[in-house]
Amino acid sequence: MNNRNSSDREFSGRFQIRINPNLHKRLFDLSNGMNCSINDIIEISSNYSLNNEDFINYLDDYLHGAVMIINNGMPTAHLVRRNVISFSHVDRNKILITFKVKRGSVWQQAEVLADLEQNPTILRRFKEWSIPN
Repeated sequence: MNNRNSSDREFSGRFQIRINPNLHKRLFDLSNGMNCSINDIIEISSNYSLNNEDFINYLDDYLHGAVMIINNGMPTAHLVRRNVISFSHVDRNKILITFKVKRGSVWQQAEVLADLEQNPTILRRFKEWSIPN
């Protein structure tokens, strides 16, 4: 992971990447079909993706995963990092999770109670996600 500030250095516009060989072939085939270079495709795709909120959300979910809250053996909530606001301990075995959910076109705040015995990894995941309590 790179935690340096971008103002700490100059950028040459060059970097090396390692990708799956099948993806490399697909990029090669696409570049031939589009009569451009793989570099053109990577640059255009990167610029498009970094300016697309759906892609940023997808990337966050892909890198940081999601958690399923289980209560009484049944799924109660499916949470991703960007929607969890905070959590608080109700007692030794339960936490109350506050998160945002979109209903129609409106974002609202919601809560779910999670039993720590049924959700044993939730506190570790929230720590990884830096969720405040």
